[in-house]
Amino acid sequence: MAEWQCVEPSMLEEKPAWLPMTDKTLVILQAPAEDTVIFPHVDVCLAIAWMAADKSIVAGHVPAQWDSTSFPDEAGCAKRVIAEMEKLRKGAVDCVITLGDRDWKRIVDSMTEGLKAKQFLKIWKNIPGGADLRLDGPNRKISVHATRTRQQVKEWSYDGVTNKDEPVTYTTPVLFGIAENLKNDFKEIPFKGMEEIRFHSLCAPNVRQEITANFKWLFEKHGRCTEFWAPLHSQLEGDLTFKFADGEKCSFHIVVAESSIPKYKGRYQIKEMTLKPGAQLYAEQHGRSMEFARR
Repeated sequence: MAEWQCVEPSMLEEKPAWLPMTDKTLVILQAPAEDTVIFPHVDVCLAIAWMAADKSIVAGHVPAQWDSTSFPDEAGCAKRVIAEMEKLRKGAVDCVITLGDRDWKRIVDSMTEGLKAKQFLKIWKNIPGGADLRLDGPNRKISVHATRTRQQVKEWSYDGVTNKDEPVTYTTPVLFGIAENLKNDFKEIPFKGMEEIRFHSLCAPNVRQEITANFKWLFEKHGRCTEFWAPLHSQLEGDLTFKFADGEKCSFHIVVAESSIPKYKGRYQIKEMTLKPGAQLYAEQHGRSMEFARR
């Protein structure tokens, strides 16, 4: 049993660090029934899987534009990918599975009608940051995961597919989104011009100054932030852990609240953010003994 990655063309060129490349990382591929096919980071693109009666799969990942030198052309890219998929299929398509935004509906509907498949599952996503589609051959499961958090959004069994459109909606957990934004704020001058957006009106000026000093000092001591860990629950209080260029880690306990400023309605901001105990943070930095959190 092998694992295949069906990626958009630009990923083969850019080779993102988060996506380990193998000989089974392709734009168009054919996989036996006992294998797993993953479409990573389906954002503005379209994932297409044709499943035969024996559950073998022909897959293609359609970009909105083929590469950085091309113009956006959804219809042209779809035609190109589908033509290559046709070369790989050896018989009738029993089931069509797609994942994409509703902007692709005309193309998906036309393709599905042309194939005359017995079944189809058209998954229409509303997932910030894109989604991963996974066709799990050994367990005969189809699932959609949020790319940013890796949380599963929805799952179907192979045998449970019916001819229907399936909307999937996902809201990024608040603390994860906060940590994701804060990751880039570990720098020489953190939050510059962003104080009103980052901090809640109930966050006192002296607390803002201490948080800012912590971020600046961490950057000066340990370099840029490279990774973070955040809760995936819906609560507004919890721990965030950040890892830096030198391998050091630290954790903060954070409390957030929805902004009281009308123009930022729906945005969550920092009320409190304190370093957690862990490894000694130099007393001369803040005038008292504090510690980093190790993990």
